Amino acid sequence: MKDLQVKRKHKLMIQKKTVVTDEWENQNEEWSDWKTVTAQRKELFSSDYYAASQSSEKKTVEWKIKYVASWAEEINTNKYRIINIRTDEIWDIKDTDYLNDDGQWLLIEAEKSGELDV
Repeated sequence: MKDLQVKRKHKLMIQKKTVVTDEWENQNEEWSDWKTVTAQRKELFSSDYYAASQSSEKKTVEWKIKYVASWAEEINTNKYRIINIRTDEIWDIKDTDYLNDDGQWLLIEAEKSGELDV
């Protein structure tokens, strides 16, 4: 069944890790803005919550975003991260899950890793 009442009120910037070369030919990894999406924040509960708390992980949440086939399959845990634009929080992507509801939604499990220095 389609989830029609999802309120995606968080604006997220998905950033991609890129390798850039400076003027001395040194290669450095930098985060560059890739896609801007709106998302629903879902707190972990039940077995997922207890598994995260037992392994002494930082705050872990799920972000529910609209699935877009042209780029959603590219997202992996090593080369991408999420920035919550409103709160300047940095979230490292741990896992992605495609929901079985006509392919409309993508769940991204992420762990808070810090905040931007603005």
